[in-house]
Amino acid sequence: MNDPDSSLLAQRRGRPCFDETFVAEHLAQHWGSRFRDGEWGIESLDSDRDQAFFLCGPETDHYLLKIANSDTEEKPLLLEAACAEALAAAGLVHQALVASDDGQRAVLFEGPAGSHSARLMSWLPGRLYAEQRPHDAVLHERLGVALAEMDLALASVDPDLGERSLEWDLSQASAAIDRHMKEIDEHG
Repeated sequence: MNDPDSSLLAQRRGRPCFDETFVAEHLAQHWGSRFRDGEWGIESLDSDRDQAFFLCGPETDHYLLKIANSDTEEKPLLLEAACAEALAAAGLVHQALVASDDGQRAVLFEGPAGSHSARLMSWLPGRLYAEQRPHDAVLHERLGVALAEMDLALASVDPDLGERSLEWDLSQASAAIDRHMKEIDEHG
């Protein structure tokens, strides 16, 4: 669980720090038609810059609530939406954005770190590749086919939307190391 008061550093970096009560209230406010009836489980998920919650419904309804860092520009959010639309147009399984009751793809949540774009998405069940055993030829073929289909579907997405710096992006590892060299030297 995320403690909303535990990290001043996270607030300075613009990371959202909302608790389950806040999330429940805002789900009812913005997506009330989906969240009025029944008991919903709200579970905080690990996230680097943003905040995410798994929403477990009373039957088989499950969703993902993604709350963006207040420093996130609009382009990455537009990229996310464009990718979902391209995958849908190709008939591929994907996470779909769920419009709010007033038809918005995203709503604003106000918090200590500023304004955060919140998006509700369908839950895409599955298992991590690393946890799937065995890694046999059939699995490799299925993975290869799925990646090829996704690659073809995403070819229509505007590449200018994809410019974003992420700490965990291996293609940007050298720049990340340079930015954090002082901490690396201090802590080994």
